[in-house]
Amino acid sequence: MSAVLCIVSLVGACMALAFGAVRFGGALLDYLADRRSSVVRGENYVALARAELAQRTARDLARIEARNV
Repeated sequence: MSAVLCIVSLVGACMALAFGAVRFGGALLDYLADRRSSVVRGENYVALARAELAQRTARDLARIEARNV
């Protein structure tokens, strides 16, 4: 009887360990995907800010040129 109990306990422990490893792997993949998407969002924000600055600078330069003519 005690051998059966040991085997059942060992199988249960192995299942719990495998389940925990799967959950840890899934959480790690979610974290990495979220990190990548936040980097992309940051890069998009910087690109939009640079484009807006370039557009404003070009518009301001055109106004200055129009005044000087």
